[in-house]
Amino acid sequence: ATPTPKPTPTPATLPLSQVPWCEKPVMVFRNLAASGTSGITSGPVTTLTDWTQVKPMLGFTIYLPTTLPNGSCLVSASGTVHDPILGGNFVIGYILPDHSSLTLSEAPQRSTSTPFRCSSATNSGTKTTPTSQEPVQICSAAHGTTSIVFSSHGSTDTLQQFFSALQPDVNWVPTS
Repeated sequence: ATPTPKPTPTPATLPLSQVPWCEKPVMVFRNLAASGTSGITSGPVTTLTDWTQVKPMLGFTIYLPTTLPNGSCLVSASGTVHDPILGGNFVIGYILPDHSSLTLSEAPQRSTSTPFRCSSATNSGTKTTPTSQEPVQICSAAHGTTSIVFSSHGSTDTLQQFFSALQPDVNWVPTS
């Protein structure tokens, strides 16, 4: 008799490059290289959709988690390059298995390093999360020369651990 194969265990987390798109891929970056120093566009703004073209033009290092819980999906990635005022920015959003969201927004650090801070994101004082979940918080700090703002459910301590674990140059583009 042939032995019954054992089921392959499902990993609790996935590397970011294996987190699938939630729906149709949405990856759009605006190249403002044609803009004048006043921020007024003097030529056409081009759109880029290839991360390998965008990454070297950002001018700062992207910090991301190395893994997310299995069942997460990538909603979108966007930003700008060659912005005459900001330099560039990067925004990425995920839906987690509990249907909560995780959004990270990153840009070059322009001022002295700021300490890690979080504040609750409330909607006119009403509680917007089920009682079983921590509130949504918006947190900010810097890793190296990158300013990072992110929003997610969790206690300040948990979110500080998440922030501390962010790694530079994580491959986030889904492989499938």
